Amino acid sequence: MKLTRQNFLILLLASISLATAWQIDIILPQRIVVAPLYLIPILIITSRFKNKIIIFTTVLASISLLSYEQITENQDYLSIIFDNIGILVVTYLAIRLNMQRLRAEKLQEVSESTKKQLEILMHIVSHDIKQPITIAKLNATTLSKKTKSNNYKLIKKVIDALESITTITSDLGDAASIARGEFILHLVQIDLTQFLYDIVSEQQSTTSKHKITIVSRKKVIGKWDKERLKRVFVNLLNNAIKYSPNGGKIAIVIKKYNQNVMVGIKDMGIGMTKQEANSLFQPFVRQYKGKKKIKGTGLGLYICKSLVSAHNGKIWVSSRKGKGSTFFVELPLA
Repeated sequence: MKLTRQNFLILLLASISLATAWQIDIILPQRIVVAPLYLIPILIITSRFKNKIIIFTTVLASISLLSYEQITENQDYLSIIFDNIGILVVTYLAIRLNMQRLRAEKLQEVSESTKKQLEILMHIVSHDIKQPITIAKLNATTLSKKTKSNNYKLIKKVIDALESITTITSDLGDAASIARGEFILHLVQIDLTQFLYDIVSEQQSTTSKHKITIVSRKKVIGKWDKERLKRVFVNLLNNAIKYSPNGGKIAIVIKKYNQNVMVGIKDMGIGMTKQEANSLFQPFVRQYKGKKKIKGTGLGLYICKSLVSAHNGKIWVSSRKGKGSTFFVELPLA
């Protein structure tokens, strides 16, 4: 272990504590209360150092006790035995505690290392794979315009598959950027109500089974990152459509209060339990376990939460199994 400034200060504090206990022990005539002071340096060392240093400190504490007996010519052997037994018991507990601390630190190091490796992998996937996919998609789109009708469906399937891969790589790239804190918000003035009407118009064109409505026409002016905010609401509306396989209404409510605005997106879909909702915004978490396969990376809501948090906002969900879900996004106006 390197002797950092913090480690040096802890060692100094332990040494002062040991010396103080020894001095008090000599000055005061009664040792009943003073003897436990020798345990303090052991406990101080436990908070930072390995077991070898703890044992070394224990030996020093025992030597200090014995030297007191020699200086004061105290021959109370029973007191000496009990004092040293007390020190040994505390040392044993300190070593056990220290082993747990070291184990926890090691697990944390492994976790952080794994997280960094995952970030690097997501970065590589999102950047190195995205370019050839984009080229393939452009070529397939061009080919679809020139091909005969009997081959058009096949090419359309290729384009859809490439579109799905593009979405996955974008999610991975965004997740990696968020984890590293490498994205910057570009704030512009937006009328949130009109902004949501435009998004709803786009999303409504993707489904005929759902009716998306906005329960507000009042202007709500604020400063936000337009592209990133669009990513949040498009993702939430996509989820509302995907997880409402039987169709139905999707209602968007906009409420302005004080210097904040709250947007609620309510669907009539499959819903979820409270336990499922608690882990919903974690990366790679997908709670849907139905028979019908629903595409996704498990990163969408994690990215949404990160982008909303970057705006100093909050996102949460209220849901009941089989009764639909309502996602709420609260944002400051400035």
